[in-house]
Amino acid sequence: WAVDAGLIGLSLFLLFLGAILKKLAVQYDSLRRNPVFVGLLIALILRIWPISTSTSFFVGWSALPFWLVVGWLLALCWLEQSKQQKRPDAC
Repeated sequence: WAVDAGLIGLSLFLLFLGAILKKLAVQYDSLRRNPVFVGLLIALILRIWPISTSTSFFVGWSALPFWLVVGWLLALCWLEQSKQQKRPDAC
């Protein structure tokens, strides 16, 4: 990201990842037994692992899995949050 977008782009991407990880951390306790959530989380971690060489996030075919996994994870978190809000006995 530092090469493709500069320091501003790198810092914005790191803020974006931090926001995603914060959302995932909030819902982790309720979703940790969901195999789809765990699989998507592992795929996301492998994709952003800093040691691995990866392709650009801007090219369509190489960026598609990353953005698709992020969307699925956020959708699962949103569904779990809406389920928790519908329960009247939830603390």
